[in-house]
Amino acid sequence: NSSQDRGTNWFFALKAISAAKFLQRIMTERLAPNVLELDRGVHIEKNFDLYDPSTKQTRVLKVDRTVIHRRVSNSHRSSVLRNLGMVEDTTSSGGMSPALSGGSGGDQSDSSGRSNSGASTANTRRMIYRSSRSMLQSDPEMVTAWGVFTGKLLHSRVIDFREVTDRFLRERRQEKAAGNKQARVLASVRGRARRVLFQAGRLIKRVGMEVTDRHDSEWTERGLLSLLFGAEYYDTLMLLATAARRVLSTQPALVSASTPCRIFGDIHGQFRDLLLFFKAYGVPEGDDGITFVFNGDFVDRGSHQIEVLGILFAMKVMLPNKVWLIRGNHEDRAMNQKYGFQAACYQQLGTKFGPRFFDVCQKVFEHLPLACLVGNRVLVLHGGIGNGAWTLDDLRRLHLPLKENDTTSAEKSWIYNIMWSDPIEDGEEGLFGVHNSPRGVQASSFAWDVTKTFCARNGLSLVVRSHQSKKDGRGFDIMHEHLLLRIFSARDYEGHGNDGAVCLLTSSSEEEGALIKIRLQVVRSVTKAREEARTRLLLAAARCE
Repeated sequence: NSSQDRGTNWFFALKAISAAKFLQRIMTERLAPNVLELDRGVHIEKNFDLYDPSTKQTRVLKVDRTVIHRRVSNSHRSSVLRNLGMVEDTTSSGGMSPALSGGSGGDQSDSSGRSNSGASTANTRRMIYRSSRSMLQSDPEMVTAWGVFTGKLLHSRVIDFREVTDRFLRERRQEKAAGNKQARVLASVRGRARRVLFQAGRLIKRVGMEVTDRHDSEWTERGLLSLLFGAEYYDTLMLLATAARRVLSTQPALVSASTPCRIFGDIHGQFRDLLLFFKAYGVPEGDDGITFVFNGDFVDRGSHQIEVLGILFAMKVMLPNKVWLIRGNHEDRAMNQKYGFQAACYQQLGTKFGPRFFDVCQKVFEHLPLACLVGNRVLVLHGGIGNGAWTLDDLRRLHLPLKENDTTSAEKSWIYNIMWSDPIEDGEEGLFGVHNSPRGVQASSFAWDVTKTFCARNGLSLVVRSHQSKKDGRGFDIMHEHLLLRIFSARDYEGHGNDGAVCLLTSSSEEEGALIKIRLQVVRSVTKAREEARTRLLLAAARCE
């Protein structure tokens, strides 16, 4: 009996090991990049990291359907093709319709015994041509497919040698000017910027050790400006802002970054959230470290706008080619006057120094780049692509600074929409093309077909944008057939109860064409954590009763 038991135990042990290996293989296959992602060269990982400040723990969760938007496919194309005999039909010979298969059902002989197959084939071709032309005019699926095909063809085959030469010379001039100006700037301000970041590091540790998580508006740390920027904090802030502007004045409207790279979305003056992201996922550490891209909307509405801006300026001064600040729609004088940044400057710096710092910040904003190209395949911009009719070369040719009149004129509406436009969410049949936006007359909303065509024409695999928070959301959304990724970093923004998110881009090697992997990283909402704790208490009370 004992030998039989041992044999049975071995049998079940082997079965368990076999099942475990099978499950591991299935999970590995599910998490691995699919064929389309390998072809594009970008893979959005199917798991994401969730840091909960209330428990100080990071969990790995699955990216589920709530954040992956899927489009309802148009059935018109399939029905037309089926009527033409261009779709498999199991009722005819060889699985194809008689008209195309050449079977007996499609060929008839006249009284002399001669076949009419030649005439039949010609008639079929004419019918297919007329129907295909009608289908191209009426079916967005076919129109988009054609646009993507021609866009890829033009991008891969057409080389504008004059544009390539101009781009090379432009980059060399910018590098030379940047080297000279940055050397002068950093020599005078680098010490202050280093001390600011040192104090920020200490604050990150302190916030990370706090027992209770809280909203940024509930975080009332006294003397925060003095702690970060010293007793003469106004002078330090002015020096950092001026130095940042001088550094930015040497850099183009479209900047480039290499992997590894971490992308932040809107922060909106929520300084505590920014510190928690640094605590959970790391800070900029040097020229050999991770590149950081902050994708606009640093100020307005939040409780610690000056602190956020001062830290970002210090990082830009210390790491001018590793920290990129992208312009959003809230890096704008009119928006700042309406939504709180001007009031914050007056309140914290006084009526004498507040207006001066506010004006200096506006000059910095005018020099901010509009987009960042990561690994030559991922485009990061704040709002969206608008009508998608512009190219990356149009952006490269753009001269900074951009003042208010440079973004609001009709002929420059594409620049305005880089900061203001929104995508149309997938899921509704028939929505395609460009539509008016509720944000204003010049702003537009763009559908999946615009994104696909834009990416094809510019050789892009992904567009990362911010600009929108979603109620109870995860802080990120994947849409437009995995060609568009939304990242929003401010937690519980405007009472939305949303998590905050960033994304990390890595590649297996530095070779051209290496697969770029995207890992989504989230900090949990205070509101969600409190609601979960309240639910647990109610359940415990119910069990006690």
